[in-house]
Amino acid sequence: MALITGHERGGKGESSLDFEALAKFPGTLVFYMGVTTSRSWTSALLENGMPHNTPVAIIRKISCPEQVTVKCTLDEVAHFLDGENRIRPPAIVIIGDVVRDTELNSWFEQRPLFGQRILVTRAAEQADELVQQLAQLGAEVVLQPAIEILPPETYEDLDEVIATVADVNWIVFSSGNGVRYFLNRLLALGYDARHLAQAKLAAMGPGTAAALQDFNLRADLLPREYRAESMVDALRSRVKDQTVLLIRASRGRDVLRAGLNKAGADVQQVVAYRSQDVQTLSPSTREAMEQGIDWVTFTSSAIARSSIALLGPYLEGVKSVSISPVTSEMMRSLGIEPTVEAKQHDLDGMIKRLLDYQED
Repeated sequence: MALITGHERGGKGESSLDFEALAKFPGTLVFYMGVTTSRSWTSALLENGMPHNTPVAIIRKISCPEQVTVKCTLDEVAHFLDGENRIRPPAIVIIGDVVRDTELNSWFEQRPLFGQRILVTRAAEQADELVQQLAQLGAEVVLQPAIEILPPETYEDLDEVIATVADVNWIVFSSGNGVRYFLNRLLALGYDARHLAQAKLAAMGPGTAAALQDFNLRADLLPREYRAESMVDALRSRVKDQTVLLIRASRGRDVLRAGLNKAGADVQQVVAYRSQDVQTLSPSTREAMEQGIDWVTFTSSAIARSSIALLGPYLEGVKSVSISPVTSEMMRSLGIEPTVEAKQHDLDGMIKRLLDYQED
């Protein structure tokens, strides 16, 4: 393979490229920075004996979600790069029989979400996993957090709860954020995992359980469905006359406290972190929305509420994927009908539902 610049340094007069040798090159030629000069270098190759029907692939924005591939022959290149409806830079031009290898050419653009622009609205601290999975499946991902995750305004209540947590029978974590803020504060106060030795740990879902594992702790219980109602069902027969500590955000539903109180538990709760609505779109998000978004993700009822307030009219005509029935209910209450809803109420379930929709 030979890599050749199509844009030589100005003022050099005649080209320093040996087009006679290039025209007879036994392998693959790859021209880069050659869009605006395509008429010149293709003519030189043809004049030096390269067959006019040599297969060519023009690839714009190679390896980017917006990648576009056009296949043609050598004598057609200038038409595509220098014509009225020309392909604009950045683009490379691949010349040779390798272009005929369909499998080699098409894998990138055949990824299931290729060509889809998807807006992720999770908080920045939580977004990496979803962003990476969508990108690997071919999507162009735009990250616009709808909420910010912040420490509590004061640690007074949290510190008091941590000091007496040895008296608690169950600690219920509703999110990975709750795990991180609670346990990082516990460590900052000079305690370690032994301080939790008397308590059993319940995690709302696999993401929350994974956050516990980051601190070398294992969840004793996960509900069958990753929602508050299912957590109440899982704990109902276990918590009568026991003390249950709920680690929660500053905003959220009251389902867990009410349900566990009804089951006979002594329920305590503490705010381990705050969630705050983002008020303005980033310039890059605004540009992407104006160009057109295919999908927007809603990963909680709080994020749905904040996203709809933030994005407003930009959501018209945009498909949406909801992580759970609770999130869908919030969306509907705000006038947005989810296009699809995850059957398994976690990130993997959301992505599977997206892929199923693309296949339908």
